[in-house]
Amino acid sequence: MFSRGMAELEFDLTWPEMPREKLREDGVRKLSDMELVMLLVQSGTRARSLEGISSEVLALFDRKSEPDFNDFLSIGGLGIAKASLLCATVEMGRRRVLARRRPIRTPDDIYNEVRHYATRKQENLIMLALNGAHEIISMEVSTIGLVNMTVVHPREVFI
Repeated sequence: MFSRGMAELEFDLTWPEMPREKLREDGVRKLSDMELVMLLVQSGTRARSLEGISSEVLALFDRKSEPDFNDFLSIGGLGIAKASLLCATVEMGRRRVLARRRPIRTPDDIYNEVRHYATRKQENLIMLALNGAHEIISMEVSTIGLVNMTVVHPREVFI
């Protein structure tokens, strides 16, 4: 529980779990995808918690490599301002990543691209599409399985 002025606010997260504090203490590279999204979303609503909204945004990122404004707006708890912020963030990231594309030459190069999925609670089958220069042109989660396995059908791999 933290106090702000006269009112006391209750948070579900304990001190070390709060993304802002974790970022300040450990740096941005130590944050999970969920914590990064929570920093962008910033707050929940009366009807939905920050964690609930953020997990739905993260699921959208897993389903769609480049979500648009209407995709974000369709998530309950996100209004025009937060949907705009998320769209701008995705576009800024896209512009910066495209500006410094590096070819995939070794398995370590792929690991560096997908290591943020290691914090997920379930197995994810990630599909990477490369162009002729061995640069990643898309990365999407094909299926999400159980804790230690995922079942894959060929139609889910060959799009």
